[in-house]
This record gives sequence, structure tokens and C-alpha cells, in this order.
Amino acid sequence: MSRRRLVEWGKTLLIFLLAFSAVRLSGVTELMRVRFANPPGLPAAAETVPPTLRTGLAAQPLTVVITPRENDHYGVKYSADALAEIYGWLTASLGEALGSAGTPERVTAAQWESTLGSTGVFFDYLYMQPVASLSLRLGVEIAPELGQHNARRFCLAVEGESVALYYIREADGMAYRCSTALNASRLAERLDGYMPGGARFAFESAGLESVDPYYCVLDALEPVSTVTAANPLQGADGGELLAAFGMNRLVANHYAETDGTQVYVEDERSLRLSGAGRVLFGSLREGPGEGGADAAQVISDAYDLMVRLPGMESQKIQMSGISYDETSGAYTVRFDYVVDGIVVCFPDRANAAELTYDNGGALRRADVLCRAYAVSGTGLPMPESQAMAVVGALGGGEPMLCYAEAAGGVEPVWVVRNGR
Repeated sequence: MSRRRLVEWGKTLLIFLLAFSAVRLSGVTELMRVRFANPPGLPAAAETVPPTLRTGLAAQPLTVVITPRENDHYGVKYSADALAEIYGWLTASLGEALGSAGTPERVTAAQWESTLGSTGVFFDYLYMQPVASLSLRLGVEIAPELGQHNARRFCLAVEGESVALYYIREADGMAYRCSTALNASRLAERLDGYMPGGARFAFESAGLESVDPYYCVLDALEPVSTVTAANPLQGADGGELLAAFGMNRLVANHYAETDGTQVYVEDERSLRLSGAGRVLFGSLREGPGEGGADAAQVISDAYDLMVRLPGMESQKIQMSGISYDETSGAYTVRFDYVVDGIVVCFPDRANAAELTYDNGGALRRADVLCRAYAVSGTGLPMPESQAMAVVGALGGGEPMLCYAEAAGGVEPVWVVRNGR
């Protein structure tokens, strides 16, 4: 066998092995897809925002691309410190743009892509965000029509003397544009301090046609944190956990199942604690409201519950979705762990936590996998170029680096996501 054929055979084998690894995690891949309904009842006035929504709950983008000059990009992802610094610097601009945005008008994909190459900043939240919920967390009032849309990718683009807000809507996959009152010179000045660093969007590069076109590619990935996981419920005060769900250890009946699961029952409520750190709560009690639960209050209540669980750290919990059941009037709020800018994914569940509230605002069901994560060092993940090769081998999609928790511990792995 010639040396050239040997090299080609080796490349083919590498692609096969990477594809096999991705297929082995295909359960994770599918579970990472998050769908949203259009939640009604989200109040738009800034004064209605619960205090909790202004702090730890606020979702942060997990990719930011700054374009200080035409077609020259500076990209950041997989780094909590860098993302927080940039978002802290630009979050007021995004809030002002949303608060002053005019009526959304649909634009072509070509216009959207041209916008991504112009002076501006691109935010990718990874999960679909109800724009009404995002505006609540930024403390601004938005136009009613804009509040009916969901999106994960937003762009503030400098257009002459003005700034326009662009986003891709979940419902139809189309791009939309809104005029804003944001000061163009002020935004341009904020962006001018960032030197282009070789970042690019997939659609700007030949040979990446199978990759999600708005995926941000970096020239080289920096080392990422190595992470360890622990079950914070081991040795935790059971009374504290019960109290978080409004139950009383002195009143609740308690028994243990054969697999070690601890079960507490009080009136119409039950709480199950597995040795693996999984908490299952169920209640037949209806909420005190007369229907039409307030979504902002539901979100706030859900976050308050999450941070009250033993060992949970607010800075590592991020709301990743809220959906509304039009038949029952129930809201389901989902959370995931984000460690150093990287989402934690699990092979056998869609999200770290899922909490359902009825139309009266009462918690009816909760499924939470309690975890405490700690950074133990740094390491280099598989190169991004190889991950994109896997995407091509599997027929297309979006590569995503995540922390995958399995029996052997936690490790950074690439998965392939589908969807916008």
C-alpha cells in the first residue's frame, strides 16, 4: 500500500471513529433540541419584573461575535469569563435596542448574512429565547408584536447613523429586522476596542456547506476547563430539601424503596430522592390563582426553587426554555447547567431540570438532577475542524462542545445539534 493511500485510509478511519462516537451520543444530540411555544401573559412593563429576574436568572449568550470593521470578526465562546465581560459591556445596548425596537419586518437570508458581515455584534443564546422573557430579564418594555416571537440569534447592526436589531424567528426560520433608537456612534465605539481574531461564520467559508451557516468557527480553541461532578444531596439536610418544596419533615411520611430511593409523602404531595441525585416531586394541589398564571412569576418561582436546593450554585444554572400548554394553561420551565461557558448534557435526559406549574401558579411536577460542578484544571478538546468533519459525515447540523456526564466522570465532547 502506497504512503498516500495509507494516509487517505487513515483519514477515512478517523472520520469513521469520530462519526461512531457522535452516533453513540446521538441520544444526547436529539435531547439537546429545545422547542418553545409562544407563552402568553408575559408582562412587558419593566416595573413588573421580579428582582430575581434581574440577577442570576438572566440567560447569557454562549457565543458572541463582534465585527468592529467590515467582515473582520472577533469571536468568543466556551469561556465564561470572556463571555461575561463582553455581555456586561454590551448588555445595556441590547436592552436599549429591544426596548426601542419598532415593528419587526421580514428580510431575506441574503440581507441577514450581509448584516453579519457589517459593523455590529451577534449574540447566540444557544437555546430559543422568548423575546418577551428576554426583555423582562433586561428590564425593558417591548412592542407587543416583537413579544410574540422566539429567537436564539440576535444581531445589532450599525447602519449609517442608526442601529437595527436583527434576529431569526423560531416559528418560520426567517430573519427579521427592527429599527431602534440605539446610538450608532456609541455602539461603534464600544465595538472598536476589539481586534479581529480570525473568527468567521460557517457560511463565509468554503467547504462548510453541511455546517449550520451561522455557527461561529474560531481559528483555534483555547484550553477548556476540566470538570468534576458531585451529588450535593449526599449528606444534605433532608429537612432543607423538603422545605424547598413546601413540605415538612416532621409531618411527611417517610419510607425507603429497595433501590435506596427515599420517599416522602405529605397529603397530596410526594418527593422522591434517588441515590444518583435525582429529585422527583409531584403534587395534586391546585394553585390559588383563578387561571392565567403570570409567566414572569412562574419563572421567578422556578429559579428561586432551583437555587434553594442543597449545593446548587446560581451561577451555574441557566434557564434553557419555557413552554406553554394552551389546553391546560400550564407552564413548563427548563434549566441546564453551564460550566465555564459550556453546557452540561446528559445521555438519558433532555435537561438538567424541568418544572411544571399549573394555570394557578402552583408547582405540580419537578424533575431535577442535582449536581455540583467544580473546575479541576484545563485541557484541550478535540479540534473544531474534526468536529465539523463529523457533521459532514453525519449529513449536516451544528457542532456543539458540551460537558457529557457518564459513569466515568465528566468530559468535554462534541455533539451534533439539528435545528436553527
